[in-house]
Amino acid sequence: MSLLRDIQDALASEACDVAVVLRKCKILAARLGSDEFGAWVSDELDGYPDAKPVPEYRRLTIQHYASFVNVAWTVPQAAVPLQIVPEKYRETFNMHEFRDGIAKASSFVVAHKSAMIQKPNLVFALQGKMYPDMNCQSAWGVIAVVEFEQLVSGVNNRMLDFSLKIEAENPAAGEAPPGSRPVAPERVHTLVQTVIYGNVGNVSQNSHGFTQSSK
Repeated sequence: MSLLRDIQDALASEACDVAVVLRKCKILAARLGSDEFGAWVSDELDGYPDAKPVPEYRRLTIQHYASFVNVAWTVPQAAVPLQIVPEKYRETFNMHEFRDGIAKASSFVVAHKSAMIQKPNLVFALQGKMYPDMNCQSAWGVIAVVEFEQLVSGVNNRMLDFSLKIEAENPAAGEAPPGSRPVAPERVHTLVQTVIYGNVGNVSQNSHGFTQSSK
């Protein structure tokens, strides 16, 4: 079986392991001589550096919550409304750039659990605002599992579309010998730009400190 067909069959399988297919795409990138495609594969496997924009499919919806307490009452979980947030932060408040490798996103899908991110800076911002007579104890963000499912699906769809388009250019491209150019470099560049990257986010956010939540 050709490398392209192997990639396509793996992506069409219900038991698809996205990390395994990405490694096959790393081989394809080398045979195509495409550093650009290879860089995307590496970023998906290893994670995106903080200074590098992430593709749009890695911008995930996040909902923020906080807990409050005073001598008489406790509010263990209250949704943080957007209007409480300073205006300069509102554009990114409901979106989180997920920069970690695809294996971490897949782990949330496999466990069917949401991700919880502690937001200690938000605790200070909420003091005296949501509940003026209560003390804000903690704040956190929650990313639903469906967001990770969509992220993984987005990566799979891009690999499938790219492999199909490369196959249309040259069905034997996956078996190309070292140093050859089975598809014109300018054509590969165009396909990487349109199929793989598409729209790229331009807001940088940290994506560390994840824990799983059954919510």
